[in-house]
Amino acid sequence: MKACLGHGQWMVRWVPDLYFGYGYPVFNFYPPVFYMLGALIADLGIGIVMAFNVSMFIVFFLSGCTMYLFARELWGREGGLISAMAYMFAPYHIVDLYVRTTAAETTSFIFLPLILWSFYKLQQTSRKRYVVFSSLSCAGLLLTHNITSIIFFPLAFVYIGLLYWPYSSYVRIMSLLRGFLALAVGTGLAAFFWLPAFVEKKFVHIDVLTKGSEDFHKNFLSLKQLVSPVWGYNLPHDVEPTMSCQVGLVHILMVLIVLMGIKKLAGQGAQLMAQGVFFMMVLAGAIFLTLPCSLVIWQHISLLQFLQFPFRFLILVVLAVSVIAGGIVVLAGPRNLFIISMAAGLMIFLANFSYCHPRATFNYDLSVTNTDPERILSNLVPQDGGDYIPIWVKNGLKGLPSSKPAQKLQALTDGQVLDSNKISPLRYRFKVRSQQLSIFCFHSFYFPGWMVDVDGRGTNILKDNPLGLIIFQCPEGVHDVDIYFGTTPLRRTALEITVGSLVLLVLMLIFPVSGI
Repeated sequence: MKACLGHGQWMVRWVPDLYFGYGYPVFNFYPPVFYMLGALIADLGIGIVMAFNVSMFIVFFLSGCTMYLFARELWGREGGLISAMAYMFAPYHIVDLYVRTTAAETTSFIFLPLILWSFYKLQQTSRKRYVVFSSLSCAGLLLTHNITSIIFFPLAFVYIGLLYWPYSSYVRIMSLLRGFLALAVGTGLAAFFWLPAFVEKKFVHIDVLTKGSEDFHKNFLSLKQLVSPVWGYNLPHDVEPTMSCQVGLVHILMVLIVLMGIKKLAGQGAQLMAQGVFFMMVLAGAIFLTLPCSLVIWQHISLLQFLQFPFRFLILVVLAVSVIAGGIVVLAGPRNLFIISMAAGLMIFLANFSYCHPRATFNYDLSVTNTDPERILSNLVPQDGGDYIPIWVKNGLKGLPSSKPAQKLQALTDGQVLDSNKISPLRYRFKVRSQQLSIFCFHSFYFPGWMVDVDGRGTNILKDNPLGLIIFQCPEGVHDVDIYFGTTPLRRTALEITVGSLVLLVLMLIFPVSGI
C-alpha cells in the first residue's frame, strides 16, 4: 500500500511489483482501511515493521474503546469497562492478533460495537449526528474486512429492527426507516470498493478459496474446542496442538452468572431485557454455525462457503459474550459494584494475558525495510494463496514466471524498443519501431483497467495467451506507446454511487425530512 499510494491511484487496486513484477490486483479485493493506516504511519519514517506494530496496537486499543461506548449505554460505566476488557482479551481476539495475524479482521473488531452504539444512540436521541456516525461506521466495516461484513450486517439489520419494536406508531415506523436509510447510505459510501470487488471476482481464480484445506467441510469445530484452554498455532484441522478456538472459561462463567440472574435483569426494564435476550440468541446462533450440526445451512447458503472457516463466527461469539459480561453489574448491587467490576476485569486479564505472545521470534535484518520496495515485493512469490490471480493466467499458480523479465516491453516479432520511461508504478511510455505489423508483449498480467495507447489512440489488448500477458500490435513505423492502469466503467459507476451517498448524507443533515 505504501509503495502504491499516489501516482494517480488514490484507491489502490493493482500492485505492480508482486509476482516478480507481473502484478496482482490484491487491493481490488482486500479492503484498504488497515493497510492505509499502516502506510500513513510508515510515512512518518519509523519503518514498515514498527508501523505494522503501531497500527495493530491502535486497532486493538480502539476496539476496547468502541465496546466501552456501546456497553456503557446498557450497563453503565462499570459494566462498560468489564465488556471492554472481555472484548479486548477474548481468546479469539488474541488468536487474530498473535496467531493468525489477520490485520483486517482484527481491525474489524472496532466497527462491530461502534455500529451497534451509533444505531442505539440514533434510536435513543434522533440526533442528526448519529445518522452520520451510523453511516460512517457501516462504511468503515465494509472498507475493513469482507468476511466480517458478510457475517455481521444481517445481524445489524435485525438489531435495528429490534430497537424500534413494537412498531406501534407512525413515528416509530418512520424512525425505523431512518435507521435503515443510514445503513443504506453507509453501504453506498463504501460502494467504490465493494461493488468492483463483488462484480470483478469473476475475473480471478477465486474458486481456490473453497478448495483443499480452505474447504468449510474440514473446518467445523467441536464443543471441546470451544471450551479447551489449550493454545496452539495450527489451523483446527491440522496436527496438534491446534489453534485455540475457545470462547474463554471466564467469559463462559460470566454468561452463566448473567443467565442465573435473568429475573433481576428483567426487573431493569423491557428494553434492557430485550438487549440481553438478543445477545444471548446471537451467542447461541453463532456457536451453532461453528459446529457440524449446521452443515445443512452451509450447504444451502452458497455465500457462506466463501467464509472457508466456520470458526470465523467466533467474532460474533466474542461480541455477544463481551456485551453480556457487562451485565453482571446489574446483579452486583450498588454497594458491591466497584469490587465486582474490578474482580471481573482482573479475572479476564489474568485468564487470557498469558496468550498474548507470538509462537516465537527470530533475528531479522531491519535494514531490508530500507531497500527498494520493488526488489522486496517482486520476490514475494507466492504473495498469498493466489486467490486473485487473473483468470487470463490459464493455470493459476501453476506455471507462473519464476523470475523477473529481462525487459518490461519485448518485441515478439519484427520490432524494436527504442526508448522506455517508467512514469510511475502504473504507467510506462515507450518508443518502438516496427518493420512491419509487429507484436509486442508488456510483461504484466492483464486485468480490467490496463490500457494501451499507440500514438494516442487506444489499441486492442490480445490477452488470450497462456500467461494472460498484455500483448498488442503496432503497425509499421515509429510509434509512441503509452501503457497504464486506469479505471473501468464499473469502477466509475461505483465511485459515483459513493459520491451520491456522500451528497445524500450531507443533505440529510442540512434538510432533514420531516419524521425521518
